[in-house]
Amino acid sequence: MDTGTHVVMGIALGGLATLDPVVASSHATTTSVLIATIAGSQIPDIDTVLKLKNN
Repeated sequence: MDTGTHVVMGIALGGLATLDPVVASSHATTTSVLIATIAGSQIPDIDTVLKLKNN
């Protein structure tokens, strides 16, 4: 998958997490979960940056 797909999947997973009443009850928690899922979805692309460093 490319980076755009990973971002979309991170947003989708973050949106699903907001269905949990504990997450949805606080704006700070919702924002934190969305940021964490989007950042976590980018982890598989870290090899691209490391590959460029070695070249």
